[in-house]
Amino acid sequence: MYMPEAPYFVCMGVPSGPREIPLPMMQRFERDLLNSGMYIPEDFDAVIEWLADGRFDTSELVTDLFAIEDAAAAFERAQQNDSIKVMLQFAPE
Repeated sequence: MYMPEAPYFVCMGVPSGPREIPLPMMQRFERDLLNSGMYIPEDFDAVIEWLADGRFDTSELVTDLFAIEDAAAAFERAQQNDSIKVMLQFAPE
């Protein structure tokens, strides 16, 4: 199992069902698990900062990009299990 270099993992929101947590690996690599069921302004501020400073490579998280005119198709795509992040583009690049 791959264990990222990050010192901790954050579980945000409520999972749709039971999840396995590799406790032996987390202990071996001294990783912490933080849970947050709700979001507070500080959570958003922290994540925005992390994304802005390039701490995380998010390039593989955006699975689809749709023009705003295709919002209905984007919504349909977001319902599919193999999508991660479907984004709307409001202005051409």
